Amino acid sequence: RGDAPTCMQPAHGAAMMAWARAGNPRRAELVLSSVLESGVVLESSMWNIMLDSCAKAGDAVRAEFWFAIGVRLSLKPTCGAYTCLLDAYTRSGAGLRAEHWLLRMLRDGIMPDIVCSTVLLSSCAQRGDLSRAEAWFARMAMLRIPLGNRALTAVIGACAAAGDPVRAAWWLAQMKAQGVEADVVTYTAVAHAHLRVGDTAAADALLRGMLAHGPRPNALTYGSVIGGFAEAFDVRGAEFWYLQMHRDGVADLLAHNSVLFACTKAGDATRADRWLARMDVYALRPDAVSFNTVLDAAARCLEGDELDARFAALKEARCTLQDAADWPSAMTYSIRMRPWAYLGSCARVEQLWQEMLEEGVQPKPCNMWALLQSFASCRPPRSQAAARRYRQWVAEGGETDRHVLRALRGALGDAPAPESRPSRGEARGAVSEGRPPAGQKK
Repeated sequence: RGDAPTCMQPAHGAAMMAWARAGNPRRAELVLSSVLESGVVLESSMWNIMLDSCAKAGDAVRAEFWFAIGVRLSLKPTCGAYTCLLDAYTRSGAGLRAEHWLLRMLRDGIMPDIVCSTVLLSSCAQRGDLSRAEAWFARMAMLRIPLGNRALTAVIGACAAAGDPVRAAWWLAQMKAQGVEADVVTYTAVAHAHLRVGDTAAADALLRGMLAHGPRPNALTYGSVIGGFAEAFDVRGAEFWYLQMHRDGVADLLAHNSVLFACTKAGDATRADRWLARMDVYALRPDAVSFNTVLDAAARCLEGDELDARFAALKEARCTLQDAADWPSAMTYSIRMRPWAYLGSCARVEQLWQEMLEEGVQPKPCNMWALLQSFASCRPPRSQAAARRYRQWVAEGGETDRHVLRALRGALGDAPAPESRPSRGEARGAVSEGRPPAGQKK
C-alpha cells in the first residue's frame, strides 16, 4: 500500500510486548502478521519480541518458523535470538535440539553469553543428563565464556536430577573455591540431590548449616526437606522443619500439606487430624489436597464404615475449604473405594460409584482401578463383570492407565491380585498420588 507506514508504530510494539510477556505467541503473531501485511518492514526488535513470546510459551516449532522468516528477510541473528530458540526447546523438553542450535550458533561465529549458556545447562539439568551438563560446562569454560552462579547452579541441578549428591557437593565446593557466591537456589539444588537418594540426614545437616551460616532457607528449601522427610516416613522430622519454617515466617499451605502427607505415610490418622485442626492457628485454609490426605490417613487405619463416617465429618467442614467446589473429587471417592476394593466388595464399590455420579463428580482412572480391583479381589475373580465394565468405560471415552490395566489383568486371571486388603501402612502413599497402593504387586 502506498500510504502504509514503513516502520513499526509504538502501539504495535507495545501490543506485541504485552502478548510476549503473557506467553501468548499466537496473539503476538497476529499483531506482527497484520503489521507486515500493511507493508511495514520486519525489524530486529519486532523479530526478537516474537521469538521471546515463543520461548516463554515453550513453542519451539513456532520459534523456529519465525527464526527462519527473519533469516530469509536478511535479518542477522544475534545471541539473543539464538537464546530464544534454546529457551523454547528447553521449555518444550527437547534439550538435544537446544544443543543443535547452540552448535549452529558457534558455527555462525556468535559466542554465547552467560544467559545462553545457562539456558543450555538448564536443559541438561531438566533431563538429568549430568555428563552432558559437565561436558558443556567444560567447553564453555574453554571458550572463556563467563560462567557465574546461575550456570554452576544449573550443573548442580543436573546432579540433583541424576541423583548424584556427591557430585553436587563437589560442584558446591568448586563454587566456593572459585569465589562464586552460592545463594539459596544453589543450596536448595544440593538439598534436592540428597533427598533424591533419600538421604534426609544430609539434607537436615545442610539446612542447619544454612540457618547457622547462610544463606537463609526460603519456602522452596523448607518445603523440599519437609517433603523428603514425609517420603521417608519421618513424621517428627517433617514436623520439626515445618515449625522452623513457621518461625521464619515462610510457612505455606504446600508445606502444611506435606506434614499431613507425612502423617498419612506413617498411617497416623490421629496426628493428621491434629495438623488439619492447626491450620487455623497458622492462618491457612485447607484445600482439596488437605482433605484428601487426611481421608487417606483414615483409610489406612479405619474400616469401611468408620471411613464413611470420617468422610461425612469432612463433608460437613467443606465450607472451610478454599474452593468447596473442588471437593469431593474423583480422588476422594477412590480413597473411599480402596478398602472395599481390596475386600472384594463389588456391590459397595458400585454404590460409591453411583454416589460419585450423583455428586456430579466425573470418574477418573483411579475410580476404574478400584472397581476392577474389587472384581479381581473376589474369590473367584469376576472376570466377565470386569470385562463388561471395562468395555463400557472405554466406549464412554474413559481414560486408561497402567494401574487400570493391571487390575483388569488381575480380574481376568492374567496376573496375581492381592487376596485381601493390605495391612495398615502396607499400602503407602499411592492413592493420594493418583495411583493404586504400593502394596499392590508389580
